[in-house]
Amino acid sequence: MKAIIRYVVIFISLSLLLFSCAEQPAMVEMKFAVYDSTGETPKTINVPAGGMTDYQLSLMAGNDWFLSVEGKEWIGVPRTSGTRGVMPFVIDFAANEEQTPRYGRLEFSCGAERQVINVSQEAGKKPEDDSPAEPSDPPVEPPAGDNVPAADVL
Repeated sequence: MKAIIRYVVIFISLSLLLFSCAEQPAMVEMKFAVYDSTGETPKTINVPAGGMTDYQLSLMAGNDWFLSVEGKEWIGVPRTSGTRGVMPFVIDFAANEEQTPRYGRLEFSCGAERQVINVSQEAGKKPEDDSPAEPSDPPVEPPAGDNVPAADVL
């Protein structure tokens, strides 16, 4: 009986030794990237004065990520942090009511890696003046009928 137990223990030990040395599949390290529909990271997003909704980005992060936004009052983002994974990221830009262009910045970070996207928005249009126009001088009417002076004869 001891011989059988010894053979079972040796068999299990050899099996573990053989199978534990098998090559394990390599873990794929997920990089950090922010990209648009072209597959590139935009350096600048140019926004028309009227604003823009549903600007699509994709975010791929191997660890927790964070987003810092300059221009929060007119740049709308769904969240400013998240966990590892690949996800769509939609940004909304409000209309610019001011008559000067404005600028913002999106800085995505994941560990030591950073992706910065600058945002510029055109100036808003000058508001229409709804006040009534000032009356101009009335047009001069030529005299008619009996009011026509006599012409000098040459």
